[in-house]
Amino acid sequence: MELAILALEQDGFGRESIAAVPMEPTTRSISLSDSICRAEGVGVIDMAAILGTIFAVLGASFGFELRWGPILWGLIGLAAGVCASLILFLMGGKRLNHKASDTKAVVMLIIHCEQGDSHKAIQILKQFSAISIGNLD
Repeated sequence: MELAILALEQDGFGRESIAAVPMEPTTRSISLSDSICRAEGVGVIDMAAILGTIFAVLGASFGFELRWGPILWGLIGLAAGVCASLILFLMGGKRLNHKASDTKAVVMLIIHCEQGDSHKAIQILKQFSAISIGNLD
């Protein structure tokens, strides 16, 4: 970061036009209502559908050999798969914390420059492996 700021200063960007803002990562537990609506990218309904289908197919397959038949064992497998997905979500929910980033320290670098100079600033930031670069016209 320091080398990128130094390269920007040497390329003609003044110290007053460069601002480095340290970002603090936030952690927040995923609630059940957020997960049902896929607000966090993890869906309880998706996992319930997957496990329910797997258990239903297994229940129907083994149901041909069991007393109650394939239909009832398929429904029992479906219910067991949905319950298993809910249990897995609730057990794993304590471990699922939504982090803004996996990196230890994130710094946002804001550079105020003219439109013609933005290409130089972008090239310098790419040279020093910036994670992401944005440009406001």
